[in-house]
Amino acid sequence: MLNFTLYFMRHSLFVFLLTVLSASLLAQDTYSYISDRQFRGPFEIVGYTFCPEVIGFEDGDKSRLSPGEICFNISRSYLLVKGEPIEGAFGINAIKSESYGYKLELMDANDPSKQGSMKIYLNERYQVDALVLRQSQKSEQYVFFLAKLSEALDTQEAEYFTDRNELQVHKIDSIWGQTIRPFLVMEGGRQTRLQAKDSLEVRFIMTVEGEGKKQKVFHHIETRSFNEDPETGYAETIQKFEIKKYRLLTSQDESDVEQRYYLEFTSKEAPGGVIGVYLNQMKAVGMIEIGGTRMLMRGY
Repeated sequence: MLNFTLYFMRHSLFVFLLTVLSASLLAQDTYSYISDRQFRGPFEIVGYTFCPEVIGFEDGDKSRLSPGEICFNISRSYLLVKGEPIEGAFGINAIKSESYGYKLELMDANDPSKQGSMKIYLNERYQVDALVLRQSQKSEQYVFFLAKLSEALDTQEAEYFTDRNELQVHKIDSIWGQTIRPFLVMEGGRQTRLQAKDSLEVRFIMTVEGEGKKQKVFHHIETRSFNEDPETGYAETIQKFEIKKYRLLTSQDESDVEQRYYLEFTSKEAPGGVIGVYLNQMKAVGMIEIGGTRMLMRGY
């Protein structure tokens, strides 16, 4: 009876994970490009989704994949894989740094006796260009190559999105009047690579009313985005967050190789009452966090 119960629990977990897998990954119909993001620590891959362009087999053959045909989503505990012939859910026992990049030690969520691994290869710019998956010690090894961004699309996106190190905030008040266009949105375990047509913007707005002693200064943060609408073709969504106070904090934990900064904005309209803007050692904007939604700049 106990063995049946354990099997049922494992099987139920497996079905649940595949349900999450379908909900979070099936909607992604684009490749993830080599230049999309840099990964400077093993846990920066947590929450990320890789959708490669080419699959390689042990006999040397290679096959081109359609956008989103195979995707890998990495959480703290599981590697979720969409696409044949390797679809499944794998428990992550450890995430380690290696000379070539990072290694995930895996366990099949449906059969714990199967131990495997995923090797994540970095280039000299800390960008991922290849993934090597072995589902178990006896299974075939697959090599996945990420797509290289075309020069035309690279130029177009560089002109639109806010790039890594592009917007520096050396004085806290210099953030006001700025508009940031994020590149990646991560929410609820799902990652969305934005396109220019999505037009997602985060605006930091300061308004001055009155003069002299009667002068009042108001601050608010505004997000704007366009979504498809069956009737009009598009619909603009605007969210406004009135800012009561804001401050600059400095932090550096043991896992960081560089000092980082954090802008904290207090707003009753924001989930949790706080909007966070994360800066790197150059005080350049890297990520904006509103509630459970994280928005990253191009190249992070």
